[in-house]
Amino acid sequence: MKNNVFTKIKEFNKGRDPFFLALKYDKMMENPFNFFRGTCHLFYQDLSKKFTFEDDTKVWICGDLHIENFGRYRGSDAKLHYDIEDFDEAVLAPVTWEILRVITSIHLAAEQLKSDTETADLSFEKSKTLSKHFLESYVEVILEGVPGQIKCTNLLNFITPPVKNKNQVFQTSSTPATINIDRPTSNKSKTDELDLVLKKKITEVVTTWLRGNKNMDEVIDAAWRIAGTGSLGIERYIVLVKQTDGQGFYLLDMKRSMPSSLRTYVDSFKQKIVQPEWQNESERIIEIQEKMQDISPQFIVQNESRQILFEGNSYVLKELQPEAGRIELKNLVKANQSLKEIIADYAIITASAHLSSADFKGSSSVRSLQAFFKNKMHHRSILNYCTGYAKDVKKDFADFSSDPNVWHFIRKYCELVKIKP
Repeated sequence: MKNNVFTKIKEFNKGRDPFFLALKYDKMMENPFNFFRGTCHLFYQDLSKKFTFEDDTKVWICGDLHIENFGRYRGSDAKLHYDIEDFDEAVLAPVTWEILRVITSIHLAAEQLKSDTETADLSFEKSKTLSKHFLESYVEVILEGVPGQIKCTNLLNFITPPVKNKNQVFQTSSTPATINIDRPTSNKSKTDELDLVLKKKITEVVTTWLRGNKNMDEVIDAAWRIAGTGSLGIERYIVLVKQTDGQGFYLLDMKRSMPSSLRTYVDSFKQKIVQPEWQNESERIIEIQEKMQDISPQFIVQNESRQILFEGNSYVLKELQPEAGRIELKNLVKANQSLKEIIADYAIITASAHLSSADFKGSSSVRSLQAFFKNKMHHRSILNYCTGYAKDVKKDFADFSSDPNVWHFIRKYCELVKIKP
């Protein structure tokens, strides 16, 4: 069998729910940037073979860092923060692995913005300038050795505000009896119905987890949650719970924790990187997030654990906040004049995360990171690789989006999806 792009993608996603996987493929077919978001495993598979210069650093990386993986949330200090958000793929790895992925995403995002807006200013040379600016801003923070602080007010104008419709229930909600389901007739939907048996099981396990909680005492409803790109098809639920005082409700995100797709490539890396032993994948995700983020998100549930075991698998629980939001690619259109500043902020956040998690469970010291980035030959290698790999992503996207097997899969499992002509 020809080992084409879809064959690799299909093998990686084996075992996922086919309906939600069809939604993922449909989203990936929209443009090269979305394809890149949905194929983190391809990026690191290629990187492990193609990127050859020496990098003996070991840092905690998000693992799937791209320019839509930064977001706003209310922290445990009750203040708004802007930081890296998704840590499902997080592992101990060479620092270049993180930098290469986010800079490649800058190239792809700039090209997509140019395509969407026909803006000459977002040319190939512009993306190279932005990429270089990210790296320079990142290195500046690393060499200073002090994590930077980013104020949300610099970024608020470009964050999509929460849409308070029938599918979103926050702390300020009135008293809905259930989550109102928006049937997924397109990949823009956020929820889907659970069968009654599965809903009962989720209700029981979350009810047990909530036992003794001061703020919540009853599960009202649960549904499938449809969110993200790379994780579509993995079990993920949204759970509506009632406040103890009966005055309002909270929504909890309950997401199954999978092994990091980077682990295979880190383990086979020529400079062996030993990963810590974790009790389960949720513990890995939570601990690395807490170490890399400046301030952890507020979690109103008074419980000793942010994870839950369900049917033999571990899940991470988090509260869905009304203030939360991300700068989506489409909103960067109006940020054209501020794009350089936003990219610099992303670089500061990334460098700060690496500095904050230095010397933690096997990661390199700050001095080791500084020594690595003082060598400007490394800067050139990083930028050249990202320029070339962005072109490889576009080729893979073209192969994927023109593969009739992909179209067949989408039509077979998700007939309600609006198929593009």
